[in-house]
Amino acid sequence: MVKYKQFYTRMINQNKELFDNFSRLYDLMQQDEQKYKNEFNVIGKKVNVVVRRTDNKLCAQTELSQFNKFSISLSNKFWEIVRENYPYIDKVSK
Repeated sequence: MVKYKQFYTRMINQNKELFDNFSRLYDLMQQDEQKYKNEFNVIGKKVNVVVRRTDNKLCAQTELSQFNKFSISLSNKFWEIVRENYPYIDKVSK
């Protein structure tokens, strides 16, 4: 398995409850946006912190090596898999 997928899988497994809650809240928000939007954003911000922290760990190893020019590409691939599985992550209010 490629490294970014390993990091993604580890991130999800270590934060399963958080990501499950995030998905559940998104589904609820589709039914009643006003009622669940604030809670979705609170959990979504926590999810974003976890994803960014994982992305930083993934890229930090590459940036310190001779392959530092690939770190942006690696980060993009990591975020692609995140968005593929959680397309609504970008709907979290900043």
